Amino acid sequence: MVCRHFDIHGPLICALYMPVTFHLWALDKLYDRKLCRQHYRTHLAPKKFNLGPKGSRIFADVFAPLVSALFKSMRAIPVYREKRSIAKTMKQSLEALMRGENLMIAPEVDYQSQERHVGSMYEGFIKLAKYYYKTTKKPLTFQPIYPSKSSRRIIVGEPITYNPQESHIKEQKRIIEELRAQLNSMADEYDIV
Repeated sequence: MVCRHFDIHGPLICALYMPVTFHLWALDKLYDRKLCRQHYRTHLAPKKFNLGPKGSRIFADVFAPLVSALFKSMRAIPVYREKRSIAKTMKQSLEALMRGENLMIAPEVDYQSQERHVGSMYEGFIKLAKYYYKTTKKPLTFQPIYPSKSSRRIIVGEPITYNPQESHIKEQKRIIEELRAQLNSMADEYDIV
C-alpha cells in the first residue's frame, strides 16, 4: 500500500482505521529510542516547533520513548537511508511479503507537505517488486491509499501491478506516475477546498 504522508496524518489514520494489518515503513531513527531522541532534539523540535535547546531536549525526552515504543509495537520496518543498510529494509520487507503480510509505504520526499497534490516521491521502494518477482515468480501490486482530511475517509485506488517483462527502470517510472496520478485524482475528488 502506498499512502500520502501529510506529516503524520496519513500513516496515523491508516494505522487506526485501515481494516487490514500492515507493517509501516518508518525512518530507522524513529524505531530506536536513542536515535529518536537525538533526531527529535536536533531536528524535529527546533525545526518544526521552533523550540530552543532546553525545550527541544524536554520534547525529545518526553516523546521519543513513546514514538519508538509505538513503532516497535506496530512491527514497523525501519527504513535506512545509508546505501549499505537499505538492504536490511528490503530483506525485512520481502520476508513480510513472503508471509502474505502487507506493507504501508509513504514515499513522499517532503513528508510534511500539506499540499493536496503529491510532490516528489522516493522511488527505491519499487525495487521490492523486482526482488519479490525474482523470489516468487509473482508480480507485486501497489495499492494507492489516500487519507482524505476533509471527507474523513480512507480512499483506496486501483491496484498497479509491476510488469516483470518490462525493464525495471521503465516500470519504476510508470508505477510512480500512476501512483501520483491516482493520488492526485483522489485529492481532487475528495479534498475539495
